[in-house]
Amino acid sequence: MKSIYEEFLLIFILFLFSPLALGYGWSANGVSLKLFVNGGESDAFLLIDVQPLDYVKCPGINWSRDLRYQCTMAPASQKIYVFYLNKTGAFLVGIYSGDVWFYYENDSWIMEKYQNYNHYTVYSVNLTSKCLTLLYNITGSIPLIHSGKEIDGALSDNTIIFSDENRTWKIPLMQVKPYLWIDEESKYLKGVVLGNSLLIYSPLQKEILVLKNGSFLVSLYSPPYKVAEGVRSSLKPLSVFLYDGKKLEALPVLYWIYDVDTMRQRAKYIDIFYVKGNLTLRECSAKYAPSSYPQSLKFILIVLIVIAFLLLRREFS
Repeated sequence: MKSIYEEFLLIFILFLFSPLALGYGWSANGVSLKLFVNGGESDAFLLIDVQPLDYVKCPGINWSRDLRYQCTMAPASQKIYVFYLNKTGAFLVGIYSGDVWFYYENDSWIMEKYQNYNHYTVYSVNLTSKCLTLLYNITGSIPLIHSGKEIDGALSDNTIIFSDENRTWKIPLMQVKPYLWIDEESKYLKGVVLGNSLLIYSPLQKEILVLKNGSFLVSLYSPPYKVAEGVRSSLKPLSVFLYDGKKLEALPVLYWIYDVDTMRQRAKYIDIFYVKGNLTLRECSAKYAPSSYPQSLKFILIVLIVIAFLLLRREFS
């Protein structure tokens, strides 16, 4: 087992020499994760719906048993992490506390953003100038428009096969399996055609609960059905894949630094994004000065993240 000083050094090196961005810190008994993908001609938007879960009704708790058998669970909050993906890599667009949706229509990217009381604002996205042009407002529910040619994967003889009317992609299961949380997830993968490549992802909803022995119960859902469940000693990054017909590239967009409280069956997390940079979208009419991101600021963030991690470890020790 690594000492806390070895972990400190490992995390410091990781942040210093890799394109990582800091997300939120939070604590919960569990978490629900859902990944959405909408594709354009040669790019895509990825949305990760993250909902920390807490036990809300626990009559007569027996702390010697796992709380999942005794309590009712409910979402404590919601964050939606938005990423833009092209051939150069993934970029963090933003973190939203309300509904947001991106889709490709008539050769343009469209953004729908929740305002309040069932009011939505619809924008046209200009990726060159990194800004939004207001199109119109909507009152009431909005349809979740899916863009990009989506293909269901089929598992056959340890090979995942994606086919459309033009092409067939065959990927050995062993190339994907190390990144999957549960082996059965390989039966449900989807692909979105991006130019000459295929963006592959798992559409299954993941529910992760902390158990009293410090491990994690991972359940996979294709709502409303549970399709797989397993216990894992640690959490893997949330990954998508790009396949150009020859080479499969894994893109682990979301990591966690976490520390488990076995007594309370909770964990404290810090979200970490593996991205090439930020792609912040502002309204085109807004006047703002270009902001720089000096390396010194990244160094300060590295130090703060590591200190926060050490404090979490100390609190639970």
